[in-house]
Amino acid sequence: MSASLPSMSLASIDAALCLRLLMLMLVAQVGCELLSRALGRRLSRSARLLAWSLPLVLLAPWLMAPAGGERLLVPTDVLRWLPDAPRVEAPGRHDLLNDAIYQFLPWELEVRHALSEGRLPLWSDRLDGGSSPWANPQAGVLSPLHNLARPIPIQHFLLAMLVLKLLVAIQGSWLLARLAGAGNGPSLLAGTGFGLSGGMMAWALFPHTATLAWVPWLAAATVALARRPHPRRFAVTALIAALTLLSGHPETAVAGAVFAGLCGWCLRRRGASAVRDGLAFARWVGAAAVLGAALAAIHLIPFAHVLGDSQRAAETVARPLLEGAALPAALPKVFVPEFADFLQAPAHPRAYGVPYRDEFQGPINWVDASSGYGGLVAWAGAWIALVGWLGFGGLGRAMIQRRFSWRRVFPFLAFAVLSLLLAARFVPLMWLMDFLPALRAPAWTRFLLVGCLALNVAAALAFEALRRRRVPWVVGLALVLAGGISLAVQWDGWGLGLWVVLAGAVWLASLGVGRQRRFRRWAVPVAFLLMGGVQLLDQFPWSRSHLPAGSPGLFYPRGPFVEEIHRAASSPAEVPGTSQAMAPSRVIGGDLLAYPSLMTVWNLAEVRPHNPLADMRYIAALRGAFGFNPSMNAYVSPVRNLDHPLLDFLGVRAAVLSLGVAKPETLVQADDGRFYPYFVFRNPEALPRWFFPSSVEEVEPGAVEEWIRRLDRGDRVAVEAAAGLAVQEAFRGAPPRPLRLERGLQVLSLEPAATERLLATSNLGPEGWRAEGDGESLTTLRINGAFLGVRVPSGVRQVELRYLPPGWRLGFTASALATLLWSGFWIAAWRRSRTG
Repeated sequence: MSASLPSMSLASIDAALCLRLLMLMLVAQVGCELLSRALGRRLSRSARLLAWSLPLVLLAPWLMAPAGGERLLVPTDVLRWLPDAPRVEAPGRHDLLNDAIYQFLPWELEVRHALSEGRLPLWSDRLDGGSSPWANPQAGVLSPLHNLARPIPIQHFLLAMLVLKLLVAIQGSWLLARLAGAGNGPSLLAGTGFGLSGGMMAWALFPHTATLAWVPWLAAATVALARRPHPRRFAVTALIAALTLLSGHPETAVAGAVFAGLCGWCLRRRGASAVRDGLAFARWVGAAAVLGAALAAIHLIPFAHVLGDSQRAAETVARPLLEGAALPAALPKVFVPEFADFLQAPAHPRAYGVPYRDEFQGPINWVDASSGYGGLVAWAGAWIALVGWLGFGGLGRAMIQRRFSWRRVFPFLAFAVLSLLLAARFVPLMWLMDFLPALRAPAWTRFLLVGCLALNVAAALAFEALRRRRVPWVVGLALVLAGGISLAVQWDGWGLGLWVVLAGAVWLASLGVGRQRRFRRWAVPVAFLLMGGVQLLDQFPWSRSHLPAGSPGLFYPRGPFVEEIHRAASSPAEVPGTSQAMAPSRVIGGDLLAYPSLMTVWNLAEVRPHNPLADMRYIAALRGAFGFNPSMNAYVSPVRNLDHPLLDFLGVRAAVLSLGVAKPETLVQADDGRFYPYFVFRNPEALPRWFFPSSVEEVEPGAVEEWIRRLDRGDRVAVEAAAGLAVQEAFRGAPPRPLRLERGLQVLSLEPAATERLLATSNLGPEGWRAEGDGESLTTLRINGAFLGVRVPSGVRQVELRYLPPGWRLGFTASALATLLWSGFWIAAWRRSRTG
């Protein structure tokens, strides 16, 4: 089941990489220690040992030195198509994870470039036709784990991130289980199960898990605050909420917030009045959530500005979850058919086959379908908790007598069930949610990631109750139900054997209760060791099967082919000192070649966006010219018709084509055919990034895409009729000359004119751009539906264009004020502890 990985020896371990990882883990451990102590609970030695050993053992094959056959935790196989790439064995099993190559690592490199230049990554000219990494959550600009891993070389960045995410997630889930009432042994099972679950491992390379790792901490802090309100706990809860929101994936953060709120409400300390309880809960927990959001406002507000006009929002809000089905007609289905198979995910690791080895037989893809698997131990424990919560046999009484009341089990079971219903699109829920279009935007399958945590904590509580009272028959009933469903989903001898061992371990734990002290002393520990063994045998190889073993030789190789693209894309008049800041010329790939944002890694500016936050107006412009139309269902989209004049407007000077792509008549082949069947073409008609148009036409806002479709010259531009632009004639003077190009700063020299003129650019805008001419503010407007235009008065000699993400100043102010308020709470808590 595991990937084909090199054999290890002591001499082949990459000592330098391991030493760096250990240092980063030590820093993360210090942070976890401080947070746990602030919440009133210390991490046990066994929890620390588990959180350190499990990631290192799991990822040991990736900690190999090159001499031992190094493998990268990167799906580099997707780059085997490059004509001069090294010829290595590349099975391509994990090509589905190509987002790591085409999105996450290019975004990370852009952030690193900006930070290395001493600038904030507010703007990148190379990504998505020009975009802001700051406003893109998945770029992780302010993510604590991203920033902690950034000292690691880029080829090992995803490996370092996974190590840190597992360390934080395991200790957080242990802490949550302990606060919920489980003992150390069951809590360790919860930490192991969640760390190796589909929520963490199916999304191991994605920013989702950087957020997911903080969810158990957020839930634990909410429970601690709801039980015993205190300024220190309030401040810590707000801080953890901010860390969760900044970590890279808002949907996972929303799911985590719902889960944390449910846990806090059900596990709160009850008072005499439900109304008073509600007011106290809202006052403390609600205020902590607001303060946490305010601390993260410097990122959240720019993100909110981008989200409103994004492809994701435009597409999902407009499409009903039930695709127009009325409730009476849809009810007989219960679940939307293509999503109903999500219900099988928690029952068996091979519900859809062996991940990335067998032919996929589930919903959507391996990543989404595997999200709900929390382990067989968690599945069994959840069923035990369910029958105990329902009061069967003596287990329900045992839970009540030992203060494991329904309130302790309910939030975890309820959220696990809710996550399954949302992922499987339970028709009544979807019908209700369609009444509020905003609820159509989230990908509800992301709730499964947090559902894995809920399932494992529910199991920990069940095992804790189990070892306190002997109830063998009801446990047997639960195991029969859990095992029967699991084996019905996928019958195999391996699974049957695991269920037999697991049943024996559960029986032994239950049998130890009420026996002689000597018998109990060894029976319960042995039972939990057996459960832990089942977890490792079940989840360890399954988890590894989700991880790619990429070849270092295919990690963005820069050979003659890439150099040829650079030569074809070179501008006649390059600006000194701008090679790392801005590329005056752009490139594109025909059809699906060199898909975004691959070429940005080689310092080439890409026109095509590959980001769900891409501006829908920009996609409409590309759709009108090239038929480029990515969607949530068709995530990648081909590019056609490279003869269209918008290619000239965009400043695209080089194109990568292949034998199967029609040769554009307006482009000239730049290579000598040595890269057959791939070719590099040059566009001799490419315009500068800033120019004065030959004509300006007024169009209605809804007609821009059709106008672009009929465009016959790249230097013609369209403005909306409401812009009030009076200039219609071409300016015959010299074109603008760039003086200084930096990230988000462009200084142009102009030949003065006697009349007002329109400066056209292929920068996306005008939102976020501020223009000044000779020190005076200039009016900006939108041209060609999605780009920045500037009205330049007569006599202006120099124009400065500066970008700041919309809402950045407001977000900075809100975060600064929230930081002062948070500091006040922390100081008050410190003084209270000193005087108390």
